[in-house]
Amino acid sequence: MKYINKIKIAFFRGLFSIFLSLFSLPFKKKYRLYGSAFGYADNPRSLFEENVKNKPLVQHVWIAKTKGEYRQVSNLGYYCSLKYSFDWFTKVIAAKVTYISHGINDVSPALPKSTIVVNLWHGTPLKKMGYDAEIDLKSIKLRKLFMLKAVYERWDYLLAANEYSKCCLISATHLDSDKVFISQQPRNKNLKVLSQSFKGDYVIYMPTYRESGNYQHIESILAMWEQVYNETGFKLFLKLHPLDKFKCDDISSVSYILTTSDFDEETTTIDYLAKSYALITDYSSVMFDYIVTEKKFYIYAPDKADYLKNRGGEFYTNFNVLLDSVETFSDASGLCKGLMRRERCSYPALNKYKDIDYDSELFFL
Repeated sequence: MKYINKIKIAFFRGLFSIFLSLFSLPFKKKYRLYGSAFGYADNPRSLFEENVKNKPLVQHVWIAKTKGEYRQVSNLGYYCSLKYSFDWFTKVIAAKVTYISHGINDVSPALPKSTIVVNLWHGTPLKKMGYDAEIDLKSIKLRKLFMLKAVYERWDYLLAANEYSKCCLISATHLDSDKVFISQQPRNKNLKVLSQSFKGDYVIYMPTYRESGNYQHIESILAMWEQVYNETGFKLFLKLHPLDKFKCDDISSVSYILTTSDFDEETTTIDYLAKSYALITDYSSVMFDYIVTEKKFYIYAPDKADYLKNRGGEFYTNFNVLLDSVETFSDASGLCKGLMRRERCSYPALNKYKDIDYDSELFFL
């Protein structure tokens, strides 16, 4: 039933795209639209704010999916349009370029065929996806069964942060090589600059989303943190994936545990990372983003076998090589020893995963 519903939505989007393409013919294409899957965030936000500042004669519009997101962007002084409003419709039919983080639904269910779609993506690939992952391949094959194109085919361009990323993304999407362009991610450009101003007084923990709903990895980190805090003085900031349902109510009164509610609502993930002392993660490509800060990070992956089994895919790179390249720990004592060594970290063995230092001209169409 889940896949059938996806097919129904795909057919609707196809019809809507035809309607938009025909309806938009008389209109001059003048707007640059920006949107992200999880609110006012990620690479589209960073590029949007940079382009508003540096390209004031161009009409830049952020597409908000909720009223809360609309108020947030509007209160910052930026032009914002609420998805599915009449104003949103007038912007979509006259959009020259659209910048997204995940898929075109970040801004609209469909777009006119004349609109250029630039997917800024949301990280350097670590876990296999798309045509390379069985969990995604089922949906792709079902679409083809109903003579529908893969969602990737609507992207005119896709950002890859380095040569390694380009190879992975071409394999995952089956896009032509000239459609996958190499550039630093706008968010990491900001992270590199911001992190130079902060030494950090907390350790940020950003675990990967588990579709299984298993939270033992989070519970084990929380259980050991009292000892870590007593020995090092570092608080733990639990930054969950937007899809995670882990309940933070039980830890809201614990003085050495921070959550997003302890920060201003305008604080971004880039701010969280820049202001941290160190990062703990597992199967998330945030570790590659964090390299630009030259701060230490740790991989904590106690459920590696179960995670791979539940997700039905593997990694583009040898995960054991990653484990050998960075610090790991299994208990509080091991982590404390690493945290007390206050050295800068460059991780030369991971340079191939690092963003290149270059802005693509596709950012400024």
